[in-house]
Amino acid sequence: MPARHPVRRARALALASLLLATGLPAAHAWRSTLYPADWQPPNSGLRFDTDQFLQDFSYAGYRRGESAIPSPAGPVFDVTAAPYSADPTGVNDSTAAIQAAIDAAETAGGGVVRLPAGTYRVQPPTGKNHALRIRASGIVLRGDGPDQTRLLNASPSMRNKSVILVQASSPLNWRADGPSSGITSDTTGPATKLTVSNPALFTVGDWVCVRNDLTDAWITEHKEPSWLGQGATIGGLAYLRRVTAVDATSITLDIPTRYALKTRDSARVVKVTAPLTEIGIEKLSLANLQHPQLTGWGEDDYAKSGTAAYACHSSYLLSLTAVVDAWVRDVETFAPATNTSTAHYLSNGIRLDFCRSVSIVNCTFERPQYGGGGGNGYAYRLEDSSDNLLDRCTAAFTRHGYLFSGIATSGNVLHRCTDRDTARYTGPNGSVVAEGRGSEHHAHFSHSNLVDACTADSSLFLAVYRPFGSIPRHNLTASSSVFWNTQGTGDPQWEGAPGTDVVASQQSGYGYVIGTRGTRTGVNLNVYYGSTNSAARTAPLDFVEGVGQGSDLTPVSLYEDQVARRIGALIFSVSAGESAILSRPQTTVNLAATVTSGDPQALAPDATAFAWTVVRNAGPVQLSSATGANVTATLSEAGVYEFQVTGTWNGQTATDSVIYELRGVAGAARTVTIPVDQDATVRNGTFARTRYGAEHELQMKFSESAQYQRQILLQFTPLPLLPGQLASATLLLQPSNKTQGYTAAVDLLANARWNEATVTWATQPLGGIYAGDWLGSDAQSPAIDLTGALKNALAANARTITLRLRATTSTGSDGVVAFRSREGSVRRAAALRLVVNSSALPLTPVVRILTTGGNLPAGQTVTIRGSVRSGPSVTRISLVPGTGSAVKARLDSTGRFWTAKIRLRSGSNKIIVLAKNRAGYTGRISRVFTAR
Repeated sequence: MPARHPVRRARALALASLLLATGLPAAHAWRSTLYPADWQPPNSGLRFDTDQFLQDFSYAGYRRGESAIPSPAGPVFDVTAAPYSADPTGVNDSTAAIQAAIDAAETAGGGVVRLPAGTYRVQPPTGKNHALRIRASGIVLRGDGPDQTRLLNASPSMRNKSVILVQASSPLNWRADGPSSGITSDTTGPATKLTVSNPALFTVGDWVCVRNDLTDAWITEHKEPSWLGQGATIGGLAYLRRVTAVDATSITLDIPTRYALKTRDSARVVKVTAPLTEIGIEKLSLANLQHPQLTGWGEDDYAKSGTAAYACHSSYLLSLTAVVDAWVRDVETFAPATNTSTAHYLSNGIRLDFCRSVSIVNCTFERPQYGGGGGNGYAYRLEDSSDNLLDRCTAAFTRHGYLFSGIATSGNVLHRCTDRDTARYTGPNGSVVAEGRGSEHHAHFSHSNLVDACTADSSLFLAVYRPFGSIPRHNLTASSSVFWNTQGTGDPQWEGAPGTDVVASQQSGYGYVIGTRGTRTGVNLNVYYGSTNSAARTAPLDFVEGVGQGSDLTPVSLYEDQVARRIGALIFSVSAGESAILSRPQTTVNLAATVTSGDPQALAPDATAFAWTVVRNAGPVQLSSATGANVTATLSEAGVYEFQVTGTWNGQTATDSVIYELRGVAGAARTVTIPVDQDATVRNGTFARTRYGAEHELQMKFSESAQYQRQILLQFTPLPLLPGQLASATLLLQPSNKTQGYTAAVDLLANARWNEATVTWATQPLGGIYAGDWLGSDAQSPAIDLTGALKNALAANARTITLRLRATTSTGSDGVVAFRSREGSVRRAAALRLVVNSSALPLTPVVRILTTGGNLPAGQTVTIRGSVRSGPSVTRISLVPGTGSAVKARLDSTGRFWTAKIRLRSGSNKIIVLAKNRAGYTGRISRVFTAR
């Protein structure tokens, strides 16, 4: 993909300057002229080609947004239980075991396939284009949380393959021929009621596809002569719908159509078979082992057999085909410990192909290893799919973050999503600049999509003319799509980067850019890729309003407001923000309240009244005001302060609280000793499967023969510090025998998973980075400097570290060097001595709740997730219910992430979470969940 030329960009900005000279800060809240307070959904009498209007996007997502995503209780098929017995340690391949559990759920008519906490290694069996496959409706693949359950694909040769494939044995084809009835009159605007020649063909509940042919007349009307004769290849408009009513002349559909349908183009309604439904993928993380080759990662290498790019091409972590009313929730990617490239996956994250009404919620896909041409390096791809919702998702370090492609792609919503650091992939060594960039409408007239309250962080959102790809060229990529209240931050780092632009829009007919905000607010309307005649082919210029004024745009989210208008007021809750620790001389805090209206969040300060009260305080407190969305509080004495906010909105009230701890002046450096969490000896040769984790000694031995090696494994949970806060780190060992001089080395592995009760040479975590060495002697207790290695691990967000100790020369006449283990003497076992600044070592845990509220039914048991942001590792999590019933609370092995379950009663349920650390200090946070 060619880079933008600076001169072309200057011409483009000059052409659009009259429209875009509205970037001064807004004086007060404003509404779009296309979305007044009395806005009504548009009807079929309007014309897409000549009228300016905003469509109703509230139908996006699971069950058209009319039902909350469910949490089916069962039946449960635990993949680690007999007869499946999948290995959660990541050592043995679990493909067949997990697939057997999925197949059993299918045989039972549906169920929950549960993957308990652990790492599961899978890979595609010979001759298969997937590792795991779901073929039937009603199946939920559920882990214990993305930080707990990990699915690792071990094959680096994944060309045209998926790790998880959701596809029926005979999937619904939206464009398949079947019984059909012609549309007897043109519809020029959005329509739910169609006059048809044979309404008796249909009954309420039928699945249908509303289609047309992409005739040469249609192509000529859209000023794209290069597509003449290519209509069958591109395919026509296609809207998967369900029949809700039938009368003597017409049928009614459950979702409006998204573009004009004309009898000239054989517009018709075709009966189709039912799709897969009620499928969920949730609460787990996915990754792929990196491809080991160092070369063959170029833009066009995907087509060259034998290259790394060829092996990675068009692979996906997760593919859904012909699926409706489904969800992907709380799914993330991760970097396997052995991936030196920092890659999370090989090429692509998630793809929806001919899918409708799928919700992708709270997901993060980042860092593909390959991002060259041919369809590689994407995070989220919507291909010929409609009316899906991507809610609060993140894409990072990709060629393209979010991608709309195909003429059947319409009605989709990106809601409060973030695209960060595009035009990148990791390649073999961590960073390669890709020729693609941003999140975009990619090819062949995707239309009527909404990008809503989203953020481009060192990235860009595009819907522009693209003269690329194989014949027929991508060219007209978009029409009638809306960018609402887009935020631009960061600094894009590719050649010809957009500077101040956050949106580029050059859509066929009318496109819409309404409200931009942040540090990059520009809108580019012309010749983004320097295409000949593109302005004439996409004329008129798109509608632009409120450049730089998005912070005052009402409503903040178009999607949320439209959902509330169509379905009614949603559950209301309020957030007081995150707790924090202050050190003098800072004594003031900004109390910022936000409102959530249902799920997803809806910020509505203009419609809300906030009242603040001081719940507890260590000394006098001065509030700048007792009401308002933003209040300043000045603290006096050192200690803990808690503030509660009550929000009132639409006749409803909700409360939340936030805690601040004020400390004195930061002191000098402080030494902290972290004891070992796990320790074990592992031996090679005939003892490779023998366990030594319960021994009182830890032994290492050097031998010329690999059959007689002994090594030591130590696991620590370091403090949650930033690299710059760590002054030094030293590994302390206590010998338990006398030896002659020897040399030894330490390797560091970040986030490796093992247990001293089960680990052996054969099952130990592999890999590691050299961290230090030492010379041993009879009179010395080793103290090994690990400062640099631990700083690097903290910079990579290591939650646990494993140290492998290995002798590198002779270990003396007795053959081994031995140290005290935890079992031998806890007081004298291995430890890490850290020197940190006291201001960097908070003792009070700052607890966060990561789960947001929603439209929750009373009586439902819900899982809430959170983390501990600061303080020494937490040893206990307690759940204190206010009005709901506490089921349990659990802390993960890192001491940083927790989960809890509550059973909701009708109305407000206040939950209090208490976290206690090793030093005996307790942190606290509360949150209100509302049910009805």
